[in-house]
Amino acid sequence: MNEITLEEARNIFTSAERIVILSHYRPDGDCVGSAAALVLAARKLGKKAFAADSDELPQKLSFIVDIPGDPIYAISGEEADAASDAVSAFSPDLIMSADVAETSLLGRYEDVFKDRIGLKIDHHPPRSQFAENNYVDSTASSCAQIIYRLLEPLGVIDADIASALYAGIISDSGNFKYPDVSSETHRVAAELIDAGVNHAAINERLFGKRTRNEIEALRLAVDTLEYFTAYSQKCGPVSCAMISMTNEDRRDYGICDDDLGEIQSFARDIEGVDVGIFIRQISGENNMYKLSFRSDKTDVSKICEHLDGGGHTRASGGRIYAASLDAAVKDIMAAVSAYAEPISE
Repeated sequence: MNEITLEEARNIFTSAERIVILSHYRPDGDCVGSAAALVLAARKLGKKAFAADSDELPQKLSFIVDIPGDPIYAISGEEADAASDAVSAFSPDLIMSADVAETSLLGRYEDVFKDRIGLKIDHHPPRSQFAENNYVDSTASSCAQIIYRLLEPLGVIDADIASALYAGIISDSGNFKYPDVSSETHRVAAELIDAGVNHAAINERLFGKRTRNEIEALRLAVDTLEYFTAYSQKCGPVSCAMISMTNEDRRDYGICDDDLGEIQSFARDIEGVDVGIFIRQISGENNMYKLSFRSDKTDVSKICEHLDGGGHTRASGGRIYAASLDAAVKDIMAAVSAYAEPISE
């Protein structure tokens, strides 16, 4: 498993003629924007390319790929066997992943692709260099920021590619508010606007009006909000806020996973809270819970590494098996107490 330079990654990309781009399950703006930009760039260079994701794209992100021509995501939400057959029929000479920290994030496609990925491009701290060739820059605010660096020397960035990259950047940077936003992030955004991005329209799509179901999800968040303080040897008292969501809650409120975009940072954004936690029961898995941690001062990746996950210092995720929601909460509190430590800049 080689760690390569960006130039080497660019050469691998341009040398291939038939390319499949993989993005992570529960797709977000960064992975969709990155994959779309790569597919469009490959096609502009005369190559055959499409993207694949084990989950269907949320309606809120459909504008990123709603471009005339062949579908960008030729595979989206299909069963693993169908995806495998489709890719085999396509006969790619490069399968690459974008914004995928480890193969488990490929969801039900993990077994199909985990040993076939020739190039990984990512911005998460490297936990698993699973591809034959890996380029990771954990200082970048988004994977889309890296994809811009990859594509810019090729002279292929038009308004559609620029829009996909801009959507990815503002999605993962919290509209430029997170600490990993750098002067380069702003310079890249400016170059993309100059390339034809309607930045106001993209901001409205991603951060503007909310659907009624998204408001119902926020109402549920407030209804389940609870506070606790964990005591860590390295941090001392850690002020936490937690919101939870069961399968029954989602049915009662009439919401689905696509309506949860605003929830993950909700608890962290409360004044006086250090660590915000969102715990939700996984659909069809009554005893499995997905976790999302956010913090400005505590390295939540250290906590999530012990909760079957990981990620960024300020934004990480995991999952936990527990007999009940109460049991899961107790295990989470214990993990915060045992593994919380300050972010070291």
